[in-house]
Amino acid sequence: MSQTRMEFAYAKLRDKVCGGEFPPGHRLVNRTLGKELGVSTVTVREAIHRLASEGLVEHIPNAGAYVREIDRKDMIDLLRLRSKLDCFVVEEVVGKPPHELRSLENICRQWRELILEMRELPDRRLTGEQLKRWLELDSRFHAVLVEVADNAWLSKMVDDLDLNARAMRTKAPYLAFSEAAQTYRHHASITRAIMNEDLEAALFWMRKHGDASLDYLLKHLDDIKPSGR
Repeated sequence: MSQTRMEFAYAKLRDKVCGGEFPPGHRLVNRTLGKELGVSTVTVREAIHRLASEGLVEHIPNAGAYVREIDRKDMIDLLRLRSKLDCFVVEEVVGKPPHELRSLENICRQWRELILEMRELPDRRLTGEQLKRWLELDSRFHAVLVEVADNAWLSKMVDDLDLNARAMRTKAPYLAFSEAAQTYRHHASITRAIMNEDLEAALFWMRKHGDASLDYLLKHLDDIKPSGR
C-alpha cells in the first residue's frame, strides 16, 4: 500500500474531524469513505487506525469506528495535561541561545497590535478572521517553544494533544478584550522570563496561563457546546 495514499486519506479524515464536518459520534464507513476519497478500503482502514491511535476515533465492538464522543472531563483532562507539558517545555528551553527564541518577542508584538485593534471594535471582541489570527499566533508561540526544546517525544505528545484539542474545539467562537489582555500578559511575561533565563518566573507564568486556559474552558462550555456523554 502506498504510504502517500494513506497519508492523503489520513489528512482528509483528520481535517473533517477537526473541522467539525464529522462531528462526535459520526460513524466512519470504510467503503463510503474510500469512494469519496478515491482510495481503497484498506487505505481508509489504515488511516482510521492512525486516527484512533491519536484519540480522535474509537472502535466500538460489533458496531464500527466512530468519531470519539467528547465530554467535560475529556476537555478538562486534556487542558490539565497540556499545562503540565507546557511547564516541562519551559524547563527545557530556559538557558537556550537567545537567538533561537527571538521570534517569541515578535509574536507578542503582533498580539499587542491585535489588542489595540480590539479597543476600536464596538463590542471589543475578536471574532472571525481576527480570532483566527490570534489563535494562529498562540499556536506559533507554543510551537516555537517545543521546537527549541528539541525533544522528539515531547513534540509528538504535544502534537497529539493539539490535534485532539482541535477536534474538541475547546475555544469559544469569540475572545473578549479582558481575556485577550490577560493572555497577552501571560505570554509576554513567559517570554521575558525565558529571555532572562529566570526559570522560576517562567514556570510561575506558564502555570498561571494554564490555570487561565482551564478557567476559560469552564466559563465558555455553553459556547463550545460539547456533545456530552
